[in-house]
Amino acid sequence: MTTAAPLLHWYACAEDRIPAGTAWLHRSEQRRLSRYRFTKRRTEYCLRRVAGKYAVAAALGLDISTPQDLGRIGVLTAPGGAPYVVLDDEPCGLEVSLTDRAGHAVCLVGPEGSSRSVGGLGVDVEIVEERSQDFVRDFLTSREQRWLTGQLVGSPDAYAAGANLLWSAKEAALKVQRVGLRADTRTVDVSVLRGHRSDGWSRLTIDHRAGAYPGWWRRDGRFLLTVVTRYPCDPPRPLPGSLDLATATPVHSWIAAPLRSP
Repeated sequence: MTTAAPLLHWYACAEDRIPAGTAWLHRSEQRRLSRYRFTKRRTEYCLRRVAGKYAVAAALGLDISTPQDLGRIGVLTAPGGAPYVVLDDEPCGLEVSLTDRAGHAVCLVGPEGSSRSVGGLGVDVEIVEERSQDFVRDFLTSREQRWLTGQLVGSPDAYAAGANLLWSAKEAALKVQRVGLRADTRTVDVSVLRGHRSDGWSRLTIDHRAGAYPGWWRRDGRFLLTVVTRYPCDPPRPLPGSLDLATATPVHSWIAAPLRSP
């Protein structure tokens, strides 16, 4: 008897949801944050953590009216780099994958055992922006480059959107493999399938040496979101309180102060 794949959810938020101070961080998160000297690294770390905490709180129905309430939730890092979640230092029955780009973060969340049921969770968010021909040649496969060339006859930003969609799908797939960008991005080959669902999601597949992964993608305004798993599952649903990325504006706040204040 085949077990149904678990229902996945996603939660998006922007930098303005990061609380002041550090009381909202788990003590392990505080220690890790203290090692980051550059504002970009610090901001992105906090942004991913707060997205994860809000996602967990929404999924579990937790009261998070104070920074200390958020501090009960720890979005910690396993030795291999993948995130895991604790509540009051105990497993909370959820699994997550995190991503951030241009001042916004997304957390993909599923019930405990999601990674086994769907073979791993991978999520990535990108923005539609120009990519150089060097980027295309260095990071995309020959088949991907041919598909991307076909996008030149589409809408004015179809080529840029296609290049970033392929990159996003690769990042999500490499998270499923638990290797991230340590691996050559050309070891996975993305195919964007035709058709769009009424809820905004569309299908893609990622071919690799051992087979293929199924995935989903959507475009909301300037943002592209991809989700990849090892085995088929339905696209994730937004959690209560999630930001609508279609109305979001990419930001790069760290540029004003690249180094953290003493």
